[in-house]
Order: sequence, then C-alpha cells, then structure tokens
Amino acid sequence: MSYLDFDEIDDLDVLAKLLKMSYSLDDWNKVIELSEKLNQCSLQQLNEKTGNQINLKRPLIYYCGYSNLMKSEGLQKIGKYQEALKYIDLYRDMNWYGSMTPQEAEIANDFKNYAKANTLTIKVLQGDHIALTEYVDYLKEHPKEILCGLTNVARAATYYQWDIDNILSSFPNYITNFDSDGDTVKNHYYIDLLYMIALYRFTRQEYVDAIDYTLLILESALTLKEHNGYKKSTALFQMFHSKASLQQVNQYTGLMQSILEEELRNEKNLIFDGVDIRPGNSSHNANQQ
Repeated sequence: MSYLDFDEIDDLDVLAKLLKMSYSLDDWNKVIELSEKLNQCSLQQLNEKTGNQINLKRPLIYYCGYSNLMKSEGLQKIGKYQEALKYIDLYRDMNWYGSMTPQEAEIANDFKNYAKANTLTIKVLQGDHIALTEYVDYLKEHPKEILCGLTNVARAATYYQWDIDNILSSFPNYITNFDSDGDTVKNHYYIDLLYMIALYRFTRQEYVDAIDYTLLILESALTLKEHNGYKKSTALFQMFHSKASLQQVNQYTGLMQSILEEELRNEKNLIFDGVDIRPGNSSHNANQQ
C-alpha cells in the first residue's frame, strides 16, 4: 500500500479499512502511521463538529477510540510496551470526548473493556506470570478475544519458557476446529495463533507436535488464502524437515503437489504427473498432427 498518499485521505471509514488491511499484513509501522492519521482526522471532526459526521458508518467516538487502540496495538507488536500503555489510557477513559449519547456511552464502555484486556496483555508479554491467570479467566469470559489472547499467551510462554499446555488444552475448539465465517481478520488471528503454538513447541524441542502445527498452518493458510501463514509454515518446515517423520514429509509433499497442480491449471495443457511436468493430451495430439 506504499503507493497511496495517506496525506490526501481524510475519510474516516477508508482510513479504518486501511488500518485493518495493514494489521492483517503485519505491517506494524503502517498501522502506527495510519492510526495517527485516523486520530488526527477524527479529532478534527470532533473539534470542528463538521457535518461530515452524518456520512460515517459509526458514531465519531468509535474512530477516536479505535485510532488509539490500533496505535497501542502497533506499538505492542514492536515491543514498545510502555508507550503502548499511554495510548491504552486514552481509550480506557474517554470522558475527554465530552457529552455522550447512550450509544456513544456504550461504545466508550466497550473501549474501557478493551483497555482492561490490552493492559493484561502487556503485563503477560512483559513476563508477569501472576497476570496470566487473570488474563486466561478474562478470555474465558470473552470468547471473541480468545484467538488473539491465546496468541499472546503462547508468545509470552515462548519468550519466558512457561508451560502452558494446560491452558491450551482448555481451548481445544479454538485451535483445531476453527470456523472462519469469511472474516479475514479472524483468519489472520487463527494463523498467528497456530504459528505461535508451533514456535512454542519448537522451543521445547517437541518436534513431532511442532511440525504437526506447522503442517496445520500450511493447510489452513492455503484454505484461508493467508499468504503470510504460507510463508511462515514453509520456512519452518524447510528448516526443520530433518526432524519430520516420514508421514509428515509425505503430508508436506502432498500439500506442495496440490499447490503446483492448482497453479498449473492456469497454464494451457500442462500437467504434473507426480514426477514431471509435461504437456497435456491436447498439446501432445497437436504435435502429432
């Protein structure tokens, strides 16, 4: 998205959509840049009380809170935890927004809940094992946060060598029985979760499980069309293929073959027979004439 001139964009809904796209691409610097732009434009509308608000898909307070939330997310992803906490405080208490309608007050309360969860997230990522229990309890009470939350738990466990097997086993449906619903952000969270669990297993030298998760990432990434997941899983498998069982190698080969066969469908009269790429029957017959 580098070809876009963000300085020329002031539509809050467009900026919010671009933010979600950047998040799905793991482009954290762009997330931070776009969140700053969204915050600037939303505060300008708030201060000027412009008529453009009537064209917004959501109340203006949403964009004010969302811009700070996404900036805190971007900062968290690059490890700037203390700076992220400053922006969490901005959507924890949104009284600075001024008088609110009942709908706006409900949105402000939603952001207050997000702030609680994201503060716990940072505590866990900073190695606060005591906060881990409270964080897991929060996730159980807020199912929509489980995919992203478990990813953070697995990330922290990988950093600090925690044993989280019991935690992972308490959320089986979110790991092996994923329901996409066509939600690209949800898909991204799921692939990220599988990736962090794979890394967790690799750091514990549990190679069979780690490679099983790697293959699950690859299979899921192909189904969900998650390019980043494909890159991560193929890189992991190639680097650790010597640790794979014959069954795992065959599964990987089968997935690679299915990718090649699908790509060759875009080429005229080329097929892969399991050993070689060769012309299809129609091309062969044409050469015989």
